Amino acid sequence: MSAPAGGDKKNIVKMAYIYFQEGRWDKAIEEYKKLIQLDPEDINTHNMLGDVFVKKGAPREAFEEYIKVSSDFSSRGQADKAAIVNKKIAALDPGLLPAEAQKRQSLIKQTIKAESAMEQGNVDEAIEALSEVLKLDSENLAAYSKLGELFEKKGQLDEAVKQYQMLGAAFVKNRLYKKAQEMFQRVVQLEPNNIEARINLAQIYIKQNSESDAKKEFLIIAELALNTGDYENANTYAAKAVEFKSIEAHYVLGMVFYKKQQLSEAKAEFESLLRFKINHVGALTYLGKVYLEMNQADKASENIQKALKL
Repeated sequence: MSAPAGGDKKNIVKMAYIYFQEGRWDKAIEEYKKLIQLDPEDINTHNMLGDVFVKKGAPREAFEEYIKVSSDFSSRGQADKAAIVNKKIAALDPGLLPAEAQKRQSLIKQTIKAESAMEQGNVDEAIEALSEVLKLDSENLAAYSKLGELFEKKGQLDEAVKQYQMLGAAFVKNRLYKKAQEMFQRVVQLEPNNIEARINLAQIYIKQNSESDAKKEFLIIAELALNTGDYENANTYAAKAVEFKSIEAHYVLGMVFYKKQQLSEAKAEFESLLRFKINHVGALTYLGKVYLEMNQADKASENIQKALKL
């Protein structure tokens, strides 16, 4: 069958409208399909064809057309138009849809329910609906983001952090590093001592060639680990910070070695720091303690006295 000529389009539109008004659904479908044959990308025609299928009592075919329309509007950032079509999808009889279509319809229904609850300020209902969305679509990034915001609004910061962490990991997986950075920064705003988020941030900064930011994160991680007695991670991340030319990281390394009674190594690290920061109170104090334990009382006293004067 040859495609209709371009000049026939106005007549086809006219006939499709007439058949629709008269309730002659098969004839209307035939005309709309002619229009799609002329222009497969005409999303409005697909929408109208979906409406005709609904009138005819053919929800499967209507679903296929509506999904095309909704996806197209969403890809163009036309969320309001997509929402209108999604309501049409939600209204279809699920019992007459195939299994996969039923799943997608359920996802759309829960999304609509969540959006409605958020508009009405019903946080608990929105959280419940979004949780259902994620059961149906575990890679729905928008749902993770909205859930995080809702948990944060409720003051459930642990749950908010969990959502932001998962969202950040998903962005990294898809190489959306700027978005991932924003998520992990949100996490450390809520939980400054969250080492996992800071490790992710440091890795993102390295990918973005932002060495100074990576260095800061590695140093913070090392200090957090030191403060909790996690000397292995304190050593690992202080060493990484030193690789990026962090002077202060020598202090963390010195402290790790001191705590582990590796006095020669501790001494070397404190002295490395003091070459650049001669008045570093912490380094002077612990260098004095190192000398004291190495039975070098004069040097111990000299360093401790310097520290006390600062």
